[in-house]
Amino acid sequence: MNKWLETWVGLFVLLGIAGLFILVLQISGIQFADFGQKNYDVNATFSTVGDLKKGAPVRIAGVLVGKVAGIKLDPVTYQAKVTFQIQGNIKNIPDDSSASVRSAGILGDNYVMISPGYSEHYLANGGKITTTYPPVGLDSLISNFVGGKVKKITR
Repeated sequence: MNKWLETWVGLFVLLGIAGLFILVLQISGIQFADFGQKNYDVNATFSTVGDLKKGAPVRIAGVLVGKVAGIKLDPVTYQAKVTFQIQGNIKNIPDDSSASVRSAGILGDNYVMISPGYSEHYLANGGKITTTYPPVGLDSLISNFVGGKVKKITR
């Protein structure tokens, strides 16, 4: 009887450890597909990135295509240099595409939205997106509205 109880407790502990491992993978955003996939890097320079963090999603048309791999300050221009890690199966991003920092809602985290251009040349590993748009701050929208800089549309 003691041997069966020890076996069940051991099995229960192993299932608990496996559950914690899966939970940690979910929280960190690591996926099993990331391990065998050949990703490539794309760079962009923003005047400001707001609250954008390393590991934030990169999306095209709302679909997850990568993540932010790094954010550094350019010591010469004092702008944010952002590196995106794009999934290897997303190969045809035109080189005239634009990138913007967006918010997932009022209290949501920031992410990067890539809007594809129309060029017939595509971004390769180490490519650069030259047209970027910084995040729109909620505080600046409110101050513009209160200050009367926002025009009302009347019909």
